[in-house]
Amino acid sequence: MKIVALLSGIMASAFGWAAMYFVADLSVEFLTLWPDTNSQQLFGLAAWHGLVALSLIGGLIAVFLPTLGGVLLLAAAGGWVAAGLMLAPGFPL
Repeated sequence: MKIVALLSGIMASAFGWAAMYFVADLSVEFLTLWPDTNSQQLFGLAAWHGLVALSLIGGLIAVFLPTLGGVLLLAAAGGWVAAGLMLAPGFPL
């Protein structure tokens, strides 16, 4: 089960980061949630990459601490659901 959690986290992060290069840069749509100042845009970009990396971190931690890793994986899934609900219609999440 730990290996499945690790592989799921790696695959989820890989798909999130690969989408920027092969599909479209989804972070541009995500950054519309923050004001147009430089510091807020930087915070939004950090939140975007943190959301993508959360599943990788959760998968890695699940190997050693399954409960904490599972919570992080669930938080990543919840983050994607929240992003999908908050963003404009037509966001290709």
